[in-house]
Amino acid sequence: MRGFTLIEMSVVLLILSLITTAAYSASNMIEFAHTRTLISTLNNYRAAINSFDSKYRSLPGDFPKATLHWPESKNGNYNGNIEKEEHPWEHLLLSENIQQLPINTTIEINIYNDANTNNFVIRRPQGGGFMPSYLHGLDLKADDGRPDSGDLKSNCNSQGRYPDADNQECTIFWKL
Repeated sequence: MRGFTLIEMSVVLLILSLITTAAYSASNMIEFAHTRTLISTLNNYRAAINSFDSKYRSLPGDFPKATLHWPESKNGNYNGNIEKEEHPWEHLLLSENIQQLPINTTIEINIYNDANTNNFVIRRPQGGGFMPSYLHGLDLKADDGRPDSGDLKSNCNSQGRYPDADNQECTIFWKL
C-alpha cells in the first residue's frame, strides 16, 4: 500500500487554499460592486433632485404647483420638507428628471424628512434593514465612517460607532 507523499498533500492544500481565496475575493468584489452601485444611484437621484429644485424652486414632493404642470399629480405643501405622504418620486418622474421609479427587489429607497433633515431613507423591502458591518463599509467609502455624523447616518449607533456584532438590522439615512 502506498500513501500520499508530502508533495502531493502540499499540492492539494495549495489548490484548496487558492479556491477558498478566490471564493472569498469574489464575494468581496460583489459586495464592493453593490456598494458602488448604491452610491452612484443615490448621487444620480441627488442630481435629479437638485435639477428639479433649480427648475421649479421647490423640492420634489413639496412642490405646491405640481397639478398645474401635471394634472394627474398631487401638490406638496411647500414647507421645505419632504413628507412621507408627499410624492417626490412622482414629481421627479413627471418632470423627466428620472426615467423610472426606483423599483428594486433588494433595497427600498424613500425620500422624506427625518429629524428635520430631508434624507434618502434606505431599507430592505418589507421593512428589513442592513447589517452594521455592511453599513460601516458603506459609510467608510461614502462618508466619515460614523453612524452619528456626516451625510450618511444610521439608527445602528453604539456610542458613536457601528456595533461589532451583526445581530441587528439598521436603516440608512442619507442627507440630500
